[in-house]
Amino acid sequence: MIKKTLYFLSVILLSSCLETNKDTELIYNVSKIPIDFPYISDYGILSIDKNRDTIIMGGYNYKTHSLDLFDLSDLKTKGSLKMETQGVNEINDIQTFAIEENQILIKNMFGIKRFSWDLQLLHSFSLTEITDHNNIEYITYPKGIRLGSYSRLYINNGKDLLLPIFPSYAIQDKAKYHLGIRMDLNNGKYDFLPISYSDHFSEDIKKYGNLLFPFITQKANKLIYNYPYSSTIYIYDLTSQEINKFTPQSRLTANEAAPISQENISLKDNLKYQINAIRFLEVNSFDDYFYRVHLQPINEGMNAQAYLMIFDKDFQIIREFTLPSNFKSVYASCDNLLYFLIKNEDENPDEYLSLAKIDLRENIPSTFSR
Repeated sequence: MIKKTLYFLSVILLSSCLETNKDTELIYNVSKIPIDFPYISDYGILSIDKNRDTIIMGGYNYKTHSLDLFDLSDLKTKGSLKMETQGVNEINDIQTFAIEENQILIKNMFGIKRFSWDLQLLHSFSLTEITDHNNIEYITYPKGIRLGSYSRLYINNGKDLLLPIFPSYAIQDKAKYHLGIRMDLNNGKYDFLPISYSDHFSEDIKKYGNLLFPFITQKANKLIYNYPYSSTIYIYDLTSQEINKFTPQSRLTANEAAPISQENISLKDNLKYQINAIRFLEVNSFDDYFYRVHLQPINEGMNAQAYLMIFDKDFQIIREFTLPSNFKSVYASCDNLLYFLIKNEDENPDEYLSLAKIDLRENIPSTFSR
């Protein structure tokens, strides 16, 4: 529950309508939330917290350096949390954030900060010295320029944070590199996850650059991870210590990004490569199912067509959708619900926030038990 906001905007009820996309048979709801300054209609990072019957969404407002809040259960604005830029509660250089019932987590390149709902600092954990027993140093973000699709925090059971990591200096042939850490949010201590990059990591990094920076999630005793450049999904069983992998075959897009065409490319060309490459985002779960969004850039990377796959418990594809072309690539998820930003194409696009809600349960064929 939100205890404080630094200023509060008036509650505005909004209308909602049900739309069914006949081409893909995707069922989704569209809602338009009227907004006024300081709210914006184009957030680059979103996060959702569900507390009983209340769903709160936060968006980072780059114009006012604040977190704007929306009550998605009652369909209304909720207020904004203004961030300090100096002092003990300072928040700068935001890479991503996550909101939860009892805390707000904000990550930058130096570490993780835990705040209360009135943005008072609870803990600050450094991420600048992650070193394994071989004295290999790691960073928690891709090198060089990053894309927004890397900007997610995965919190397991509200207790620990799963963070992908990257070797921070020259890559050696056939070396074994850790793929992620698990951080205790109570004390900042971390352990390396029992999963690693492949033995040919040094070659893969030349082929795919930052598209090798992974996503990691967890369901029960299984770690689930994947790389943006490929459709392949890896499942590590924490009990048996076995790894299984699945490569769902999309009928709508390619299943792997084309490799970089030349070695030692510039930062500018690396960014261009990322912008124009297909990107497979993280795998999440609901009930006994899994799902994933992937993006196919169009118009020289200025926009991206989004696709949605729903899998059964054995990662067999149940449904695959081409999402409507006005869906942006920015979305947030919570259990069986996905919320996508929609492009505002009306005369006054900055006067409301437009969202599409997808209830994944409604998009599972009736032949499957729910």
